[in-house]
Amino acid sequence: MEKEDSLAPKNQRIHRMANRKVIIPLTILFLTFSAYLFPHYQGQIREGKTEEITFLDAQFSYSLADVETAFKTMEEEGRQINIFISGVLDMIFPLVYGPLFFLLLIKLSSSSSYNTVRLLGGLPLLAVLFDYAENFSVVGLLKKYPDITASQVSLSATFTSGKWIFVLGTLLAILGLVAFRLVRRGKNTKTSQ
Repeated sequence: MEKEDSLAPKNQRIHRMANRKVIIPLTILFLTFSAYLFPHYQGQIREGKTEEITFLDAQFSYSLADVETAFKTMEEEGRQINIFISGVLDMIFPLVYGPLFFLLLIKLSSSSSYNTVRLLGGLPLLAVLFDYAENFSVVGLLKKYPDITASQVSLSATFTSGKWIFVLGTLLAILGLVAFRLVRRGKNTKTSQ
């Protein structure tokens, strides 16, 4: 019981951080990256290309052949832009979506125990860690191209898959908590009538 009591102040501090003053700016930044920055630079890579380019970090997994096809189609200029995307923009983006998803989970699980908060909070943290590992490996592949190996690609694809597993897990947890709150609110409305 003492351990639970000693964790209560930490739990309260975390819940206080999950407010509109923090969540709204993070949401605006998230949308700026997702709806403008990434599409803008990816559009520069696609410009003038007749073949479709599928970016590695947008896939769940990929093979050496997929990477070679994408990098060849991008050409040198496109690969340099992709190094900027993965090495700069996508190094900042996890610092936006990680805290945003974490705080949304905290906000939505406000009545949950500290252990639940820690468990849920681990999902976006793991997504961020896998995203960084993916970014470093993709930049490495881009810089080494055409001298890349199947094992390098396999490791990079593993990081990409891990990122997507934890991003999707986070989004499912957020949707589940929203559904839970809506159901609970509906029950409270019925009992108050």
